[in-house]
Amino acid sequence: VAGFVYGDTPMNGIAVIVTARGDLNAAQNLAEDIATRCWNDRSRFKRVLTPIEDAVSMMVLNGNDTSRQPQIFADVADNPGGGGRGNTTYVLQALIKADVQDVVVGNFVDPALAQKAHNVGVGNSFKATFNLKTESLYSKPFEAEVIVEKISDGSCIGRRGIWAGRAITIGTSALIRIGG
Repeated sequence: VAGFVYGDTPMNGIAVIVTARGDLNAAQNLAEDIATRCWNDRSRFKRVLTPIEDAVSMMVLNGNDTSRQPQIFADVADNPGGGGRGNTTYVLQALIKADVQDVVVGNFVDPALAQKAHNVGVGNSFKATFNLKTESLYSKPFEAEVIVEKISDGSCIGRRGIWAGRAITIGTSALIRIGG
């Protein structure tokens, strides 16, 4: 079990689980063998993160040269699937500061902002405050003028993986645009 490499925990790493039928000694030996191999290879499992400034530069290059391969960037420290809240604005602010165009920032978790977009309505603009009610040490408020493109009650049918064909409700949602 590899664990979540970007988890904010002091003891994060690989766990080895072995099951056996009646031979505890064989299971323990195999677990120790696998754990030793993982430990000896631990340098292979370290991740090198790209600084925001470098990532934004790559995005600008992609925007200016359509022959480049599309790229996906992730704020790996704020992954809701790994325990993050999904509401840091560092990448978003860097994109706006660099005037990067035609970028989609997906899944920003901010129920109050989604509700405000619903109240304002599609096609209207307003000064959005990100993290107004969900501020934390890593999720500071941020303001930007936005236009409401779409709104949804969050009900949908999954299209891929384990959610394919299943009803999902993610809550009040909105698609907003900031500049380009």
